[in-house]
Amino acid sequence: MKKIILITDAGVGKDGWYHVGDEAVFWSLYQRIRSDTPDVQITIFARSDINKKIIGATIIDSASFFDNKTNFVLSKIFPLLKIKPLRFIILLFFPQYKNIFHEIKSNDYIVVSGGGNLNSRFRNFIFNRFIIVLFAQILNKKIYFAPQTIGPLFYKKDFYYIKYIAKNVAFLQVRDDSSLDMVKLFNNEGKIIKTLDDAFRMKYDKQLSLVKKAKFNVAISLRDWDTENTISAVGYFIKFITAIHSDIHFYIIPHIFDDNNLGDIEITKTLLK
Repeated sequence: MKKIILITDAGVGKDGWYHVGDEAVFWSLYQRIRSDTPDVQITIFARSDINKKIIGATIIDSASFFDNKTNFVLSKIFPLLKIKPLRFIILLFFPQYKNIFHEIKSNDYIVVSGGGNLNSRFRNFIFNRFIIVLFAQILNKKIYFAPQTIGPLFYKKDFYYIKYIAKNVAFLQVRDDSSLDMVKLFNNEGKIIKTLDDAFRMKYDKQLSLVKKAKFNVAISLRDWDTENTISAVGYFIKFITAIHSDIHFYIIPHIFDDNNLGDIEITKTLLK
């Protein structure tokens, strides 16, 4: 029986925030893996309170693996990681990474769920993925990235991490042209392909269904860095569609909602007006 690790950012964060898009991406990918390879043994790296009803999978709280303080320290010594023998200093001086190392060693493949976290706004995720790819390479394990958005990148070190990831994965999918152009600078060996976001392929799941207020429900999520033109376009789109189809109901959902991401909530309130 094949064994894989599925890495996702699904679940509720430690401050109570919840990312609707990442959840949809994860569920779609999980459904496809289960459909295509029903006998595969899956270990999921996710937030601790991801849906416990996932049958046939082991769930590991990835929050204990990656903390900002450790990642900050490691980012300072990243040039040393270019020297292969010195890569094991991570295991010697940062014992919390031993758990990741041993999990990767005991599985056959690693699959990273899609999303938009590989950018300098969320640097912790970049280093998270870098460490995973680094260990996979040391252990000679194949790692696959489901459709990602890459960037924006503001720091030289972040470019190094993304370059390392792009050059050392078995396969990397992206979901937009700008991401494709960026990673092709680092890897033009046919490992990179542009495709659809996995969320578009998600099958209906009654565990995730919205409260029915119409015959057809659509959820739209906007981020605090979306442009005014994008927000306006979404508003006009909703008005246009609802004028033609009165049985469609739209849900406007903040991209991330907690006390630290009030911009998302303000955008949502503005659009609802």
